[in-house]
Amino acid sequence: MSLMASNEREPSPREQKIQQILDTAERRDDSATARDAVSDRRDRTADRESFLNPNDPYSGQPQRRAAAADRSHSKDDREAAADDREQLTRDGDSEADD
Repeated sequence: MSLMASNEREPSPREQKIQQILDTAERRDDSATARDAVSDRRDRTADRESFLNPNDPYSGQPQRRAAAADRSHSKDDREAAADDREQLTRDGDSEADD
């Protein structure tokens, strides 16, 4: 997501900072999405393998815990990205009041 079209002026330092925050938030969201997908896949695989093995008691808990921890970290990243975006809104509101 870019704030500047090809025919516009050079962005101000504040606009550059905003763009940097937005880019970082987007990277966090993308990373969280990828981590969620891997966690879900690991969770399903561990559960299926353990369930289908008739000679082994269910032993998928450690892998499921790791997948849950990854989901928790993804949630933290998404919340941090949302907080960054919200802060930009607050900064813009206070600047408009000036």
